[in-house]
Amino acid sequence: MKEPTVPLENVIMRSRLKYYTLALAVIWTSILVLSLALGIQDVRKDTKNLAYGKAVAHFNKDQALRFWATEHGGVYVPVTEQTQSNPYLVNIFERDIETPAGKRLTLMNP
Repeated sequence: MKEPTVPLENVIMRSRLKYYTLALAVIWTSILVLSLALGIQDVRKDTKNLAYGKAVAHFNKDQALRFWATEHGGVYVPVTEQTQSNPYLVNIFERDIETPAGKRLTLMNP
């Protein structure tokens, strides 16, 4: 019995169809990968900008607090093991004070 033969044109058409399908799949995958890479890069850039903005805001807040404390001549804090009298402020008349309740306070410079 004789095998059915497929015309050469059909074989060529199928071969081209496979080639074009593969090429289209490669192009589509490349577009998706590029889109993903650009999206990730954009998210990283936005995250970095947000972190920088927050860091600047915290720095400015700390600077404002230090400026305020400096403008007012320092801040009195309770004397503890961690916060002893500052030896560099020995010239200040009221470096160490005591509250009416008997709590000892020392002047801290910012």
